[in-house]
This record gives sequence, C-alpha cells and structure tokens, in this order.
Amino acid sequence: QIYNIVRVFVSSYFWMTGFGNTLFFLRTGDFSPNRLLNVLWRLNLLTMCLAGIFSLPYMLYYIVPLTTFYFILVTVVCFIGGKDEKTVRRCILGSVVVIFVVWDVPGVYDAVLGSWMPRTPAVGATRGLAYEWQFRTGLEHYAAAMGMVFAVSFKGVGRWFTEVDQLEGIHSLVVKGCAALALCFATCPWLVEIHALPKAVFNTWHPYTFYIPLLTFVFLRNVSKTVRGYCLGPFRSLGRVTLETYLLQHHLLMNGKSKTLLVVVPGFPLCNLGLVSVVFFGASQVCFEATGAIKDALFGSAPLRNLAFLGLGTAVLTSFAALVQKFLATPFGAAGAVWLLAAVWVFWSRPPRVLRALTVAWASSSFAVAVLSQIPWHFVPALAPASPPQGSGAGVASDPLRGLLVLGVASVMLWSGDGFAGVLWIATALRKQLQRGSKYEELELGEARRPQIA
Repeated sequence: QIYNIVRVFVSSYFWMTGFGNTLFFLRTGDFSPNRLLNVLWRLNLLTMCLAGIFSLPYMLYYIVPLTTFYFILVTVVCFIGGKDEKTVRRCILGSVVVIFVVWDVPGVYDAVLGSWMPRTPAVGATRGLAYEWQFRTGLEHYAAAMGMVFAVSFKGVGRWFTEVDQLEGIHSLVVKGCAALALCFATCPWLVEIHALPKAVFNTWHPYTFYIPLLTFVFLRNVSKTVRGYCLGPFRSLGRVTLETYLLQHHLLMNGKSKTLLVVVPGFPLCNLGLVSVVFFGASQVCFEATGAIKDALFGSAPLRNLAFLGLGTAVLTSFAALVQKFLATPFGAAGAVWLLAAVWVFWSRPPRVLRALTVAWASSSFAVAVLSQIPWHFVPALAPASPPQGSGAGVASDPLRGLLVLGVASVMLWSGDGFAGVLWIATALRKQLQRGSKYEELELGEARRPQIA
C-alpha cells in the first residue's frame, strides 16, 4: 500500500504538469523558444549530468523524461488551440482521444511507438526500453491530460467558491459540507477497494481512478479563505527542489536500485537520519540554485546565441569527459571533467561573483556525488523500495472500457463549456433564495417593532 499511495503522488505531479502549464499558456500565450528552452533546461540539466557521470541510461530517472514528454504535449496542444478557449477545449479533447487510442486500444501502441524502441535489456529497463516506456507512460497516460481538462474549468471552480463564500455563515458551511461529503463518498470506496489492491492489480486501475483522491484533497485544501491563506513553510521550500531531491535520492540516500539505505552512523538511526538529511537537502538546494543561475546566464538574453554556445559547450564537455573516462575507467573521469571545465569557464570568462560561486558549487557537488557513490558505505535493507522493482511482472495499464469512462468524463467537462456550471447555478440560486428570505425576515421584524397606534 505504500507503493500504491506513492503512485498517486507521482500521478499528481504529472497532473500538475498539465494543469500548471495549461493555465500559464491560457493567461500569457507565451510559446517563445526562450520559454521552452528554460523549462527543458530546468528539467534535464542535472539529469543529463548524473546520467553522464555514472554512465546510466536517461530512462533510469523515468520521471524526468515523462515530465519532459508531457510538457511538450501540453505545449503542442495549447499552441494549436491558440488564444480561443473553445478551440483549446477541442484540442484538449482531441489529445484525450489520441491518448485513449494509443494506450488503451490493443495493438496500437506497439504499432505507433513500440516498433522503433529497443527491446534489449538495459540498466533501468530489464525488459527493454519499449516495455519500460509503455509501462511508465501507461501508468500516467491520463494524468497530464486530466490536468489540462481541469485547467480550462478553473474559472468555473473559482466562481463557485466565490458564490458559496458570499452565502451567510451556516449556509456556506452546509453547501461546502455537501460537496465535501460527495467527494468523500467517492474517495472512501477508492480507499477501501482500489488502494488496498496488490501492486500488479492496482496498476491496472490506477490511471483511471487516481484523480478521485487528488480532487478530494484539492477541494479540502481550498475549502475556505482561511485555509487557503496558510501554507507550511518547510513544504513550500521543499517543493522548489523536488526535482533535485528525486534525482539525488538515487545517489545520496539509497543505492542498489533503491532497495538499500545509506548508513553513515551505524546503530543510531535518528542521528544517521539527521546527518544524511542535512547533506541530502543541502546538496539539492545547491543544485537547484546553480541550475537556475546557469539557466539565467544562458537564456536571459539572445537565446539563439546562447543555444549555440550551449550546444558547443555540451559537445566539448561530452567529448572531454568521454576521453578522460576512457583513460581512467572510473566515474571520476567524467566528474573531474565537469569540475575542470566549470573551473576554466569561471576563471577565464570572469562571470559575476554569485554566478561564479554557484557554478563552482554545482560542479563540486556533481564531483562529490560521484565520490560518495563509490565509497563502500554500510547499507541496510530499506523498509520499502522507493520505486517498483524492474521486471517484477507488473502488467501494463491498458483497459478500453475504463479508458472510455475517463474519455466520457473529460468530454462532459470540456463540451459543457464549464464543468461546474450546474453546481454554480445551484449555488447562485440558493444564495439568491436565502437573500430573499432574509429580506422578508427583516420586513416582518420591522413591522413587529413598529408601535401600534390606538
């Protein structure tokens, strides 16, 4: 069940990819190459460095390629839709139909995508890249699409909360309580019947039901102005570096395909947890700051020139790292090349002091990751793997009937113009009725208080 709830968290991440980027494009209409390069750089810089340093396949960090894929999908759909919201809705519905056909209709995925992907076993893909990509995308194939669907309904949700917040005290609580009860009524069966399933069976249900607990949490999190006005500072800070923590967990927290934990202080688990956590989160923050600083330096102005510089620098770095690693035959070759070229760039081009410090810190942290991963630490079995073991026999999530259900939900929300129009109409009518009733009560109270003339 730990694996099952983690799957919901991962799907929520992809849901936010579709939701957040769709809202951004609808509000700004910014499809510039600079914006595209900024996001792709943010997602892939540290991933490429770690994969190159440790000679690991890109697919091992599967959340990054999936996020990149869904970001490009959202960008293409919104770009085709343009500024007209109705056209955007049609494009989103078209993307949901394509996803249904490719992933839920038997045989289509193998003909469209699986035919040109390698099927030979590799690190992180013991059944081949074709199966691994189908398995990973199959688990999340509706996540970003449903995020886009709810993004175009965001205005309706906002109007609903506005109307309900304008109701008088107890009436607002009653309306929100009924909505929360309806969502909990849908979530409880999911929790009892689906969340409790074994992993392999749960995977077949997950892509079609993950948004039930997600929407319940989102509603309860935004149920009132008071609740919306507060947030936990540590969670907000951690949210900025979730990408770095996900990538570095494989090298600083765990090893052995994420089945063992790093123990620096044997026999003292709390002390070990505190020490490892400080190093882990500190390294994540440094990588986040350095990635952003380098991104700003490259893409702040003249993106085409900076892109050419980036391509040239990447080619030089890759060639030099491969040459050094060939002679040393260890991961330190690539890590040392990263640090050396970063140092040469810092002291030769004389960038600003802050950028210089962050670049050295980023390069040093990549070298430190390589060093720490090679030290024979004492490892103990983890309570549960952070990700499902590869080649475990878990099937690919594909079901045409369940896919049709999701397609139907998306179609109703998109073609109705506003998925919350009916609920909004009920809340508005109730508020007007209550206001009319309160006026009658005031008139009757005024008549009662009027003095009687004999």
